[in-house]
Amino acid sequence: MIKKIIALILAAVFIASPLVAFAAPAGFEGGVHNEYQYQEVVFITGVPIVFSGELKISETSRSGTDRVTYKYTLTDKNAVEKTKLTRTVTFETEYTNKDDKGQTIGRTVLTRFSERIEIGGDRYELEHYQFSKSDVIDNRPASDFYSGNFEAKKTYSINRDEGEVVITISGGNVGYENFWGSTETQIIN
Repeated sequence: MIKKIIALILAAVFIASPLVAFAAPAGFEGGVHNEYQYQEVVFITGVPIVFSGELKISETSRSGTDRVTYKYTLTDKNAVEKTKLTRTVTFETEYTNKDDKGQTIGRTVLTRFSERIEIGGDRYELEHYQFSKSDVIDNRPASDFYSGNFEAKKTYSINRDEGEVVITISGGNVGYENFWGSTETQIIN
């Protein structure tokens, strides 16, 4: 009888426990990742190249400011020629409470960047990176809902002085956070 009660309690605990799936947005580059691998399609040559590898994300928070650093080390494992993408970007988000409106405004800026893409004999070096992102967070007792948008412009030099490539990125995100979980949808144009 005791074994049946223990089995019933364990079954109830396992059924009530949520299953966790991990697939968070990986920055603003359009890639996807899970706990094992990051993958991104790069069009810098005009031909799509699938890079995959490691993404490390570190986060810190203090006094109303969050800092997130993304470190990418990627290659195209199917390429005939040598390929390598290394990128490090750091974003800081400052939050301003608007208590009279029940909202919080988040402003995200790029504080540091470096990126180098090597494809065969060509090297693309990120020279300039303009980035702007803002979010409006609707603070509610049970869930915080948010919506935001961002714009970015990246300028690469080709082999130092053979030309440049300019890439513009825009998009938005919506989501919510509460005690039980969170979700986010990000669209990049």
